[in-house]
Amino acid sequence: MLPRVFFDTNDGSMKQGYWLGFDQSRKDLDLLGSALREGARVTIHMPDELEMTATLRFDPVEDVWWANPVADTIKYLDGCA
Repeated sequence: MLPRVFFDTNDGSMKQGYWLGFDQSRKDLDLLGSALREGARVTIHMPDELEMTATLRFDPVEDVWWANPVADTIKYLDGCA
């Protein structure tokens, strides 16, 4: 089971990746400890809406992590589509 990290679909796209700068996202990333690194796989999720597998990348200019979705891994929750 992959670690879970909060994200918001309004802050990115499937093509560009999703910004992980929210307080909750940062807390989730901090829990990864030494596993937090470029290329790590995580499950990004919006509670009660959707989740998907993503690969992490770090932007040193913005000092923030991004999540690049893995194709065909979206899972809609609670009947959302």
